[in-house]
Amino acid sequence: MDNYSIVCKRCGRKLKSEESRSRGYGSYCYRKVAKDKKRDAEQKDKEDIEEIEPIDGQLDIEDILYEVS
Repeated sequence: MDNYSIVCKRCGRKLKSEESRSRGYGSYCYRKVAKDKKRDAEQKDKEDIEEIEPIDGQLDIEDILYEVS
């Protein structure tokens, strides 16, 4: 019960139901926060999966370091 709050953590309005107080968010804000967390998790998964393909003619950092030394 470490999330217990009298006011919403997102908008600051007074929380009326016991369920909302235990969540720390009103029903509207809870849906918004859950949606944001889901979107962020999906974005993170995309970034982890996405591989960067080299562009033709693009130098690699190792190529540059070899030329400098």
